[in-house]
Amino acid sequence: MASKVYFADLRTDVHENLQQKLTRLMKTAGMGDIDFQDKFVAIKLHFGELGNVSYLRPNYARALVDVVKELGGKPFLTDCNTMYPGSRKNALEHLECAWENGFTPLPDWKDALSRYLKELGTNP
Repeated sequence: MASKVYFADLRTDVHENLQQKLTRLMKTAGMGDIDFQDKFVAIKLHFGELGNVSYLRPNYARALVDVVKELGGKPFLTDCNTMYPGSRKNALEHLECAWENGFTPLPDWKDALSRYLKELGTNP
């Protein structure tokens, strides 16, 4: 049996941007039927090499993360180190490379820290 293939072009208009189109595509493809509730969900992608532009932009990864969270999952981004010399050859340089290419978790960390400090009764 042939697999279903879903496609969305890159055209946008005032009613739907690319992130919204990606979200609609994921839901149309059946992501809503997957049980993510309270499960860790690895989102494997390529963080890109420094100076390279051939990788999925963080705003699109964010759209996927938001859908998984909406479905009750606990998403995290992951990539693989490389065996060749470059900016992804070890874990620390890989994280720095991801950060430089826009994969920064800081806004969520700030919110989580702020909520935690409020629970402790400490003013952030």
